[in-house]
Amino acid sequence: MAFPKQTQKRQLAMHITEHIGDMRNYARSLTGAPDQADDLVQDSVVKALRNLDKFEPGTNLGAWLTTIMRNQHIDNARCRQNGPSVVTIDDWAPALSTPANQIHGLSLRDARRRLKRLRRGEASAMRLVVADGRSYGEAAEMLSIAEGTVKSRLSRAREKLAAA
Repeated sequence: MAFPKQTQKRQLAMHITEHIGDMRNYARSLTGAPDQADDLVQDSVVKALRNLDKFEPGTNLGAWLTTIMRNQHIDNARCRQNGPSVVTIDDWAPALSTPANQIHGLSLRDARRRLKRLRRGEASAMRLVVADGRSYGEAAEMLSIAEGTVKSRLSRAREKLAAA
């Protein structure tokens, strides 16, 4: 027989899985690399599951998961500074494959270059509001910043993208 607290934990764990797509998008905006983003999502979900008892019912689960992910990303960055350097597959990819010759591939590459010029905060705001369709308020809550800051970051990001 499951105790009420165990049942609540199981339900919360199931709700976490509903946020994995959003977590993956946010992780990509933090890391810039799909493989690192997937690792970050996995580490964050594991941490969230281990700390289910720390989640306060009635609060925003997405914001809680975003906070865990941001803190995990910071911890990972600190470990990389102190640990050995890692060569990503992206460094070797040009030597292993043939470059795309389609217009679509070139356009996508140009878009990626423009997006990489954005500051991390601008890219995160852009991804949450434009790509994920979040409201300014939701994005502000997930990033733990004011709504006006989200709007100004989006404005700067759009100006940079238009000028590039």
